[in-house]
Amino acid sequence: MKRYFIFMAIILGMIAPSVSAQTAKQKIAVYVTGEAESGQKKVIGAKMVSSITRSDNYAAVERTADFLSALTQEQDYQMSGAVSDNQIVKLGQQFGVQYVLVADISEVYESMFISARMINVQTGQITGASEASGEVNSMDGLIELSDTVISELLGGITYGEYKANNKIEDIKVIGPFDTEFGLYNHYQKIPEGYHVASKEEIELLIKTYKQAKKHVTFPIYTDIVCRANDYSSFTAYYIDAILFNNADDYSEKSFSFDYDKDDREYEYNGSITYGYLYLIKNK
Repeated sequence: MKRYFIFMAIILGMIAPSVSAQTAKQKIAVYVTGEAESGQKKVIGAKMVSSITRSDNYAAVERTADFLSALTQEQDYQMSGAVSDNQIVKLGQQFGVQYVLVADISEVYESMFISARMINVQTGQITGASEASGEVNSMDGLIELSDTVISELLGGITYGEYKANNKIEDIKVIGPFDTEFGLYNHYQKIPEGYHVASKEEIELLIKTYKQAKKHVTFPIYTDIVCRANDYSSFTAYYIDAILFNNADDYSEKSFSFDYDKDDREYEYNGSITYGYLYLIKNK
């Protein structure tokens, strides 16, 4: 019996930090206002909600749609299309959130300007602010601008910081390879001090290269997982990866090939697209 209680104490001790971490997340409602089309506001709001969801410190409220609906019913909104911080604080308290993220959009000289502020609904104080501006001619541009604002506000790494702290010279490109074994072999021989760029890093690299007027070589493989099953006469190899065909097109891919132990030959399925690996120097 004593061992049972000791065992349970250990289990509860392991669970408690996880539960505490979940409950410690601060709830945030997102409100996008200002001079922009409704579709643009939806994209900016959705991007901010998704970033909050991935954050370690914050959680987007499930009733964001209800919160926005309540805001639009306010008398000031009906008259001017905006509501005061006092009203935002009041509604935030009603919906049980700790913070309201307000993103205000302006369009000046063919550029979009997004300013965001985090309001503590208990005190009414602004606890954080960020802003970004730029020409927006595409969905990618709108998402990049939104990402810059929300990353800075939540304490993440902004695109500007990435460019400042990462040198293109720290990137290696290996390949090309045009067989499943080629991908497997290159992946198994990563130089010491480097790692294969992840999907998120590839997306940032594309933007960095574009700004530096450098050429990104496609197709690019990333987020690679390799495994092998040994049988009596052959070994079956399996590869899961994400393939970037270009900056706007990526998809999940799965490949397999066999190694005949008797004939010492590889047998390919021929389903792979030739490609490259981008390596980043470890910091």
